[in-house]
Amino acid sequence: MTPIDIRQMSRIIFQMSSRAIQERYRGSILGVLWTILTPIFMLAVYTFIFTKVFTVRWGQDVSDVGTLQFSALLFVGLSLYSFLNEVVLQGGSIIIANSNYVKKVVFPLTTLPVILTISALFQLTVSLFVLIAFQGFISQKLELTIFIAPLILLPFIFLVLGVSWIVASLGTFIRDLNQILTPIITALLFLGPILYPIESLPEQIHFFLYLSPLTVPVEQLREVIIWGNHPNWSHLCLYTLASVGTFFLGNIWFRKTQKGFADVL
Repeated sequence: MTPIDIRQMSRIIFQMSSRAIQERYRGSILGVLWTILTPIFMLAVYTFIFTKVFTVRWGQDVSDVGTLQFSALLFVGLSLYSFLNEVVLQGGSIIIANSNYVKKVVFPLTTLPVILTISALFQLTVSLFVLIAFQGFISQKLELTIFIAPLILLPFIFLVLGVSWIVASLGTFIRDLNQILTPIITALLFLGPILYPIESLPEQIHFFLYLSPLTVPVEQLREVIIWGNHPNWSHLCLYTLASVGTFFLGNIWFRKTQKGFADVL
């Protein structure tokens, strides 16, 4: 790829990502303000549902960490899950939804999953800033370990983008792919420490929980943002290697298969 190609692709990604973010809230009364109000509202909902309606054990009981702290723990997991859910499910139909670009030879189709990921990342970033502000409010301080959070998020983003490239390609050829993906993504909500701590399950099955793409980033973000601890660097390194591998595998797969997109659209 020449420098000119890189500049052009960067410009396309920036312009279309900005447009995608704006279109999320176009016509709404509060506009982009919803990016802040939505996570605040969800924090309130999680606090009520999981401390008043359902009793989820975290340690011995909810009181061990406090109601507000408990909400923050849930919010970490559900924020990352929402990001994964949006990118993967929308990625499965993104080429079909933008079929007009397939016939434009000069348009880089690989950018479509990237644009989708950046658009979803905008909401995730705002949600995490709300979480950090919330954590500062309930603990009256913020640990310096919050600055490690980008090191945890980056491999997660790379992994999700790699998966998005794969499902974008498969979804073009398999029109009912989203019907297959939906129960799988839903299962990830319960097959990882999203609604519960990993310590609440027998140690013998922890290995299988770590096969979930959400387990490591959720656990490590909780450590650095909420508990003020350093992440488990060995887990994070292994996860990063897997994420980078998925990123390149997804990109290669997409580029190899995109030649057949026009034949099925």
